[in-house]
Amino acid sequence: MRSNCLRLQVATLIAVFANFGFARIRGIGWGWAGVIWLYSLVTFVPLDLFKFAIRYVLSGKAWNNLLQNKVCFILMLFCTE
Repeated sequence: MRSNCLRLQVATLIAVFANFGFARIRGIGWGWAGVIWLYSLVTFVPLDLFKFAIRYVLSGKAWNNLLQNKVCFILMLFCTE
């Protein structure tokens, strides 16, 4: 985890301060780096939650939980009076 964060920080610094004249590449600046980081976080969080939900559903635990609690749910609907 730490190496991944360090790698992302180094990549950001290179993107911000890059000045390679032989390739006509200039740095993008801190504003665009912030936009890229914000976009990455906004897309990462929902996709990660979606990934965990899919993994839970495909593991079979969700179906067992649904089938075991179905009787309780039906009893709660009809026995509330």
